[in-house]
Amino acid sequence: MAGQRIGGTLFLMINGIQYPARGSWEYTPNLSARTGVAGQDGVHGYIERPVVPSMKGEVSDFGGISIQSLQQSQVSVATLSLANGKVVIGYDGWVKGLVSSSTEEGKYALELEFTRVIEQPSS
Repeated sequence: MAGQRIGGTLFLMINGIQYPARGSWEYTPNLSARTGVAGQDGVHGYIERPVVPSMKGEVSDFGGISIQSLQQSQVSVATLSLANGKVVIGYDGWVKGLVSSSTEEGKYALELEFTRVIEQPSS
């Protein structure tokens, strides 16, 4: 499929507020992960364990958003709108860990975790 845009731009919304996303963002929509189990006589199968769905990336710090307030907020819904038309939506989430800003670069790293993440493929 020559000429189809697959990456490059995205828009980040958290609780209805657009954030200035920058850098490379990643998301994990999975609710579980599998790990193979090998015995001395061969592969026995796998173990499946729950994982926490997430989104993470960098945000430009224009000064209009309080990192302290963001850190303490509950994330009802966060949306990544990708260049390829896919929309990734996280529900019932929170900010993971501590958010710290780099004053030299004017940015901060942000990782959000959710009870569930839904991918809506482009049509």
